[in-house]
Amino acid sequence: MIYDRYYYSKLKKKKKKAYKKIYAAIQNHESSVTINGFVETDIPKLMSAINLDNPHLFYVDFRYGFQSDLFSQTIILKYVYNQADTLILTEKVKKVCNKILSKVAGKTEFEKELSLHDILARNVLYDDVAKDNLLKFHARSNTILGVLFYKTAVCEGIAKTFKFLLNALDIKCIVVKGKATDDLSGSVSADPLHAWNMVKIDGKPYYVDLTWNISSSDKNMLCHYYFNLSDADISIDHAIDSDLPQCRSNNENYYYKNGLIVENKSDLRGIIYRRIQNGINTAEFKLCDNVFENETETMYFVQKSVDVATHYLKSFSVAYTANPQQNVYFFLWTFK
Repeated sequence: MIYDRYYYSKLKKKKKKAYKKIYAAIQNHESSVTINGFVETDIPKLMSAINLDNPHLFYVDFRYGFQSDLFSQTIILKYVYNQADTLILTEKVKKVCNKILSKVAGKTEFEKELSLHDILARNVLYDDVAKDNLLKFHARSNTILGVLFYKTAVCEGIAKTFKFLLNALDIKCIVVKGKATDDLSGSVSADPLHAWNMVKIDGKPYYVDLTWNISSSDKNMLCHYYFNLSDADISIDHAIDSDLPQCRSNNENYYYKNGLIVENKSDLRGIIYRRIQNGINTAEFKLCDNVFENETETMYFVQKSVDVATHYLKSFSVAYTANPQQNVYFFLWTFK
C-alpha cells in the first residue's frame, strides 16, 4: 500500500513541518495542537490537506476550532469516535477493505482501477438523504465509513474511498474538490463541495468522477462516462484547479482504451455488430461531433443496427442513458 499524500507534497518546508505535527496529534487523539509562526488563514489549507490526503482519518471531525494569539495558532481537535472505538472501527475497516480488494481483477493498473470502479459502481448508491442533512450524517457520508459500512455516501465519501482502495492497490490517487455543472440545470453549482479523483495510470494523470458514474448507472447499465478524463473533457462540466497536474492524455480513457470512439456511423454499426456477435446486449460509446444531429437520431440508428445484426428475426426493446455534455451513451437492448 502506498500513502499518496499529494497535498503534503505541495506545501513548503515550514508548512510540511506543521502538517506532520498536526497529523501526529490526531493520531494520538490529542485535544489540541499548537503551531508557531502561522496566521489564522494558514490553518484551513493545512487541515484540508490532512483531510484529503488521509482517508483513514475517518474518526476526525475536521470542523475544528482554533485559538489565536500574536505568535501561535492552537487548533482545537474534534473527534467523532474516542480512541477505543476508533481501534475497533479500524479493524472492521480493514476487513471490509480486504474483502473488496480480494474481488479486484486484472494485472495492469488500468485493469485494477476499472475493476475496482465497477465493483463500487455496482454496489454503492449516492446518499440523497445525507446530501440534504450533511450536519447529521457528515461522519458517515463524508468519510470512507459510508461506502464501506452502509454502501452509500456523498461525493466526498465516495472519492475518499476510491483513493483509499486504489492506494491499497499501489495506484496513485488523490481527492479533488471543486465546483461542477448541475446535471439538470446545466449551470455551475454554487455548492463548492463536489469531490472527485485524479489517478495516475501508467505514469499519466487522469480524472475520475465515480460519484457521477454511480448516479448515471443502474443495475443494468454500468456507465463509465467519467473514467480517466483529460483536462479538456473534465472541464466541460467541472471547474478544475490550475495548480493540479495537467491531464493531457486519452490513452487510458475508458472509451479510447476500448475502441469505443465513434467518428462516423460505420464505427457505431461495427460496435453494435461486435457486441451482438459476442452475445452482449449493451453498448457504451463516445460520439465525436456531428455524427448525429440529436439523441433521437442516435437511438434510431442503434435500433436499426440491432435489427440488421439480428437479420430482422428478433423482436426487441431498447433503453438508453446519455450524457449530452460529454457526448457519451449507454444502450441496452432486450430481446422479447
